[in-house]
Amino acid sequence: MKKDAEKKIGSLVRRLSELDLKIQETIGFLRGSVDKWDIPESLSGLDLYENDLQLCRAWPKTMEKLTEKYNEDDIVLEIMAAHAWEMKQPVEKRKIQRNAFLTRWIPKTLRERNEKGRYASRPTTNTGNQG
Repeated sequence: MKKDAEKKIGSLVRRLSELDLKIQETIGFLRGSVDKWDIPESLSGLDLYENDLQLCRAWPKTMEKLTEKYNEDDIVLEIMAAHAWEMKQPVEKRKIQRNAFLTRWIPKTLRERNEKGRYASRPTTNTGNQG
């Protein structure tokens, strides 16, 4: 029983440390020290996404994976559409894990739009050639 309590306390301490780091990064950003992270070009100008440190850090790798399958211009259009959709939502219903949200949103909507012929571009092959 004592070991279980120690494990739980250890887990809580680690989680508090992680949250403290996120809070400190956010405070730094709010004070104007944007140099703590670079805002990816495809997220630039989108308030919710520019201010999401976790998303900005993960996005370059995510974008690289998405551009292997989809046209970059279409991806950017879908990022803007997702941002507009999220801005319409009440604050308490906005996404927290935005990288995961966009990773699901973009392929799903691009598939749907390509099936309906709304975008001229089509998904690319695995070789990276535009199709």
